[in-house]
Amino acid sequence: MKNAFLFPIILMMSSVAAFAQPPASPSATPSSSPKDEVSAKPAAGAKPALVLPPEKAQPVKMPKFDKPPVIDGKLDDEVWKQAKVLKDFYQVQPGDNIAPSKPTEVLLGYDSKFLYVAFHCYDEPDKVRANIPKRDNIFDDDYVGILFDTFNDHRKAYEFDFNPLGVQADGIWTDGQNEDFNPDIVMESKGMLTSDGWTVEAAIPFKSLRYVAGKDKLWGAHFWRRIKRFNNELDMWMPLNRDISSWLAQEGHLSGLEGISAERTLELIPSLTLSETGKRRATLSSAQLAAGMLDPGRMVNDPIKFDPGLTGKYTITPNVTLDFAINPDFAQVESDQLVVTANQRFPIFFAEKRPFFL
Repeated sequence: MKNAFLFPIILMMSSVAAFAQPPASPSATPSSSPKDEVSAKPAAGAKPALVLPPEKAQPVKMPKFDKPPVIDGKLDDEVWKQAKVLKDFYQVQPGDNIAPSKPTEVLLGYDSKFLYVAFHCYDEPDKVRANIPKRDNIFDDDYVGILFDTFNDHRKAYEFDFNPLGVQADGIWTDGQNEDFNPDIVMESKGMLTSDGWTVEAAIPFKSLRYVAGKDKLWGAHFWRRIKRFNNELDMWMPLNRDISSWLAQEGHLSGLEGISAERTLELIPSLTLSETGKRRATLSSAQLAAGMLDPGRMVNDPIKFDPGLTGKYTITPNVTLDFAINPDFAQVESDQLVVTANQRFPIFFAEKRPFFL
């Protein structure tokens, strides 16, 4: 009786399952899968690929300046008329490669010793966020930024950021990791507010960089601008595909960097530590001590000890640098800030400040 009762229920469930299954497509084959069908044709309403204009698709040829511009934040030097001008930025945040809220222009040039970059950021000057913060702490202001992939390997690049007054933030960008703002690259920059927005000029010495240059050599590059009051808007010269996480894989390129003087720089940081130790020694004889006399004793110092050290950096070629240290003394490096270990689940991070390891 139980078996006879279960049979109609099983038969009814099989019928419902068969009814719920959608009919097979006449063109479908047993070997096809939903994943194969999705990859075989684009999804309905998919965004078409962005076509780059020729000035972005082709490498930008860098002009060589006859004389260096004065780095004062003003774009009134005659030499800036020789510069290559980059325009037509894309808003990549919060928009997706749409027109930016405000236009931006980048001016590029170089000579045998310096790479020159200038930004002209059009805006309403009374609404620009500009303060005088510490170095590498400019990101609460409006600012512009640069990435120079000097080996064009899409893995690592130099990052330079400037706020409207020319305060610098610089470091190393490693693809897939956070920026490292510990390095402080020697360069000159100046910015100022103008009637139509703000401008920034920067001169970056080639001897402060590691790079390849010459005929047919390319650098990867990105240029961007942040406008804080517009929902932290990010405008970039090259568009960004949100499906690709790597910025360096979507960079533009610079060419024409020839005739750069290869300067061999030598940086030496000597150190000298002096130390003196002393011991308390008895002034009474053993017989006097046996007689119960109190020995006040006296301090006798050992000879002063000298402990010299040397940390150095020597540029052999533009892409090979020798770092060396002989008995280094890191006591000259500024001390780390106090950190309260309230949460022991995460390790404490201290920024590297020793020159030999930067």
